[in-house]
Amino acid sequence: MPYTACLLAVLLAPIAIVDEARADAPSNEVLYQLLLKQQKLLSEQQQQIKQLQARAEKAEGKLAKPAVAVTEQQPPHTPVASSPRRSEEEWTASVSASALTVSSTALVVVKGDDDFGDTASSQEITPEFDLGLNARLAWAPANSRFSFGAGAKWWSTSLEDNFNGIDIVPFIGVDRNRVNRMSVEMDIDRFVGDLDTTYDFLSNGEVDLGLLAGLRTGYFRSHAEYRTIKRGVTDPTELAETDSAALFYGLGPRLGVSSKLDLGKGFGLEGSSSASVLFGQTDISTRQADARDGKADEFRTTFVPILDADLGLTYLHKTAYLMTTARLGAELEWWTNVPDHYRIHSSSAAESQAGKDYLFFGPSVSLQMTW
Repeated sequence: MPYTACLLAVLLAPIAIVDEARADAPSNEVLYQLLLKQQKLLSEQQQQIKQLQARAEKAEGKLAKPAVAVTEQQPPHTPVASSPRRSEEEWTASVSASALTVSSTALVVVKGDDDFGDTASSQEITPEFDLGLNARLAWAPANSRFSFGAGAKWWSTSLEDNFNGIDIVPFIGVDRNRVNRMSVEMDIDRFVGDLDTTYDFLSNGEVDLGLLAGLRTGYFRSHAEYRTIKRGVTDPTELAETDSAALFYGLGPRLGVSSKLDLGKGFGLEGSSSASVLFGQTDISTRQADARDGKADEFRTTFVPILDADLGLTYLHKTAYLMTTARLGAELEWWTNVPDHYRIHSSSAAESQAGKDYLFFGPSVSLQMTW
């Protein structure tokens, strides 16, 4: 019962009692007892009102606490450190052209002879920059941090040089007879194919980091033709020719890392590096035109480690359905323990040669599309 209603009842009760007393003319004792009852009833009603108010305040406090707790459990938003899962699948295709040159001790083809007073330093065939092509296709499934890709790299060069001097000794030839001139033609072919999986380890909007694992196959061929004119011989029929080639092909595991850095306004830095070891077969053969025992062949199993890296400046352009990235950078690739063609100074059968190192490097330009 509301507090106001109780007060009205208390105030009106004596009036009703007085009217009733006037009508029936009760005694003073009866009136006194009725007054005591009304006071007791009023006290009980006031106590009930206080209890109801306390319960109401307690109930209101319980309802307000969950709202405060919910607000406290919502911390401010912070950037996600790990890579979020992509919502939709993506396809990425890229093609690049590179102008690569090569550096290797395998390009040293002649040397001087100290016994006759000329220079003893080695001379190498002059390398040039030649065009190489790279292509890659990758698929990234929806609701995943993984992507799967396939790529290929091809590069080939033809080197040619002439060496003139007194007592030039070829690294490979029919014998150690002194020659007046020597011409060399050398071809180098390199092919790499990759199947790999990339895991997006880190992506916070500014830095992207991916871990790569896969398989790599490689093909490497070097072929050299040497032509020498013996000292004191003027008849072109006395030309001595040597033809030697080394071929390697193999397969092995590959591990690597790729990274991207957002520089703002569509620009960024992009780089990658990887290491692989190819296990495969080697086929080496040589032919000496004017030597009776001048032909030799060898077929053996070997391994070739490969390290490669690239770095470039990128520019990103987005549309509703296509994301295009242009890239200008540089790349390098180091092959070690590559089988070499025969290099001897004897007219007898050729001997095995130690593996050589090849370093390929140069600028590159690429275009990548993602949809």
